[in-house]
Amino acid sequence: MTTETFDSRIPSEGFRGLAKHHRSDLLAATFVFALSLPFCLSVAFGAQLSVYSGLLTAIIGGLLIAFLGGAPMAIKMPTIGLIPIIIWGIHHLGSGYSETGLRLWLAVLMLAGVFQFLLGLLRLGNYLNIVPDVVIFGILATMGLDICARQMHYLIGVVPGEANTLTLIWTFPQNLLYNAHLEAMLISVACLVILFFSTTIRKRYESILPAPLFVLFIGVLMSWYLRLPVKGGASFFLDTDSGMESWVYWPDFLRLYSWEAFEVATLVALFSSLESMLNIKAVESLDFYRRKTHPNRELMALGLGNLLCGLLGAMPMSSSMIQSASNINSGAKTRWSHVFGALYLLLFLLFGTFMLSYVPWVVLSAILVYWCYGLISPKLVRDIYQIGREQLFVFCFTVLIALAGGILLGLIGGWLCSLVVSMYLGVKPRELFVAQVKVVVFNEQRTKIMVRSSAVASNYLSIQRQIAKIPAGGQIYLDFSKSRVVDHSFMELVYHHPYNYNTAEGNIEIQGIEDHKTISAHPLATRVLPDKHKKALIEKASPYNERQLDVLAVAAVNNVRLRPNLTYDGNKLQGFSFALGYDIKYRENKFSKTFVPAEGERPVKIEFSDLFLSRGLRMSEQSREMSILLVSDLQIAVPDFTLNKEGFLAKMLQTIGYSDIDFAHAPAFSEYFLLQGRNEAEIRQFFDPEAIDFFEQNRDFSVEFREGKILIHKDMALMNRIELEDALVFAEALLRLIYRETSPEAEEDAFALA
Repeated sequence: MTTETFDSRIPSEGFRGLAKHHRSDLLAATFVFALSLPFCLSVAFGAQLSVYSGLLTAIIGGLLIAFLGGAPMAIKMPTIGLIPIIIWGIHHLGSGYSETGLRLWLAVLMLAGVFQFLLGLLRLGNYLNIVPDVVIFGILATMGLDICARQMHYLIGVVPGEANTLTLIWTFPQNLLYNAHLEAMLISVACLVILFFSTTIRKRYESILPAPLFVLFIGVLMSWYLRLPVKGGASFFLDTDSGMESWVYWPDFLRLYSWEAFEVATLVALFSSLESMLNIKAVESLDFYRRKTHPNRELMALGLGNLLCGLLGAMPMSSSMIQSASNINSGAKTRWSHVFGALYLLLFLLFGTFMLSYVPWVVLSAILVYWCYGLISPKLVRDIYQIGREQLFVFCFTVLIALAGGILLGLIGGWLCSLVVSMYLGVKPRELFVAQVKVVVFNEQRTKIMVRSSAVASNYLSIQRQIAKIPAGGQIYLDFSKSRVVDHSFMELVYHHPYNYNTAEGNIEIQGIEDHKTISAHPLATRVLPDKHKKALIEKASPYNERQLDVLAVAAVNNVRLRPNLTYDGNKLQGFSFALGYDIKYRENKFSKTFVPAEGERPVKIEFSDLFLSRGLRMSEQSREMSILLVSDLQIAVPDFTLNKEGFLAKMLQTIGYSDIDFAHAPAFSEYFLLQGRNEAEIRQFFDPEAIDFFEQNRDFSVEFREGKILIHKDMALMNRIELEDALVFAEALLRLIYRETSPEAEEDAFALA
């Protein structure tokens, strides 16, 4: 029996990766295809384009752009967010004539692709970071409102005319009372119930047949049962009778040099880039291998993709979070999964589109509303509020300005609003774009960057340039003791540095924020330094919070120093599977002690820390805090393995290729624990009766051995003081067990926790 397990080594690309990982990539591509098919159809329908155009965009993204992008696991797809821009652009360019506007639009899309390519070529991708994420979420919410306002009419069987969002909402009650079609409403209501109910059931059932694909079949069956009017009367079905030749439009470059063309192209390029940069942050956190993202290369690839989309009559493309997350969670290892998914769509485009004539368009409308709901859901608003009231204010202001004056004005207005809010909190105007920084170099391994001005997203680049000059692998201290404001977006941006520059070693430690007051209880909330009088009151109080006092007590008993500061060094835990699918945003409350195996042996380091794990704002309810012990500097060979209780995490890991190693002579151990590892023979040799007996008597902790390091944790939560003390005793007992051959005198203590 062989055991396939998670390998922390980054999979090879090219034909070597194809030969090794084609099975997992093909399986993942199947799931992505099942999700992408209804997505592409519904997005194209929402943009009032041929449904073929959405499929063509995904095919171009997979077959021609997949290996060019800078985000290895990002899937290139048509995007929901650009639907209002497409509708407005075609109407604006064609002066109301749809076919003329479409040809002009395709030429403008090619121009937008050139703009995106130049953004990446000139290495301007990092400058997009000056736009806070909350502003982009505000624009996405506005687009979601516009789409839902239009699709509400389609859901009741009414085709709305050209109108703005507020007019569409205002006229909906009248259409509902006088023009609604009962059969269409029954189908749309059934589809919406199934789609929203699917979010409450277990994900494993949805992964077998994604809910959007399922409702396509339900819609066809219901339309047949209800005898929905067919063509010749009021048509409720997709028009595919004329074949693909009828929707192949070529771009018209007649007005490419007009101001209107420049305006639309700029808006498409800018927002496609901003949405892609936002999405690849989430995709990067889900990637099990934490592969490095190259934002400028990604922009160049998207630019080339949009250039081809405009030339071939497709929709604009962007890096999609929905499909990318499904791709990763389905076990994809390389970019080939993207290629395989595009091949599936190409086969459907060539041989399966005849089936679309049986699909009622109210089904696509329901699917579109379901996906747009995530952009405007009360949960998203609540999560933004939990980060801070100033974030919610910027979000709401962005939405209002975008609704009143359009997407571009909303984007500019939201960004300016974020600057005004920063100044209200205490940022000086001269600090908005340039930070005052002093660099102190202690040695090659230790550097302090003293930020003497406020630290906000808009001046992050000036600080990033200083950080980038420091050699990789060193310890960087960011001192904010003189910073009046350290905002949420800045804290998020700093997090990405260790992964982008110091992927093997090194970290960034945040200092000088102990006296700052947080705007909310969120771990990465904006921090504001009180005035001198209030600061004096804070200094008289304890410098530690309640959690830190508990950890401090344990550190004091062990005669070690507590380091409570936030440290961006989650990259040191790369390769461990305990937090697959999560961002390790930071570590804090750290202390270290040593264990000496025997006289003359090199000491082993045992380090405790609290982690903040996140899956991004869109999945913030899954964010959590937990405690770990990291044991390093082992001088004895131990096989890599993971030992977990048979809980939710263990079952989740099994879905990505793990299998259990059982012992016939130890049924209790095999039933309670899920033992996983790559080299089964070495693992069985390690787990002799003594080791099995040890773990059977110490069931409270999960253990993972990886490349000479050991990670110990108790569930996915913070340890209290007693649990932390027990964990330290467990770690030392485990080390005595590991070194039993070199320190036999310590064997009698191997069961200290029995």
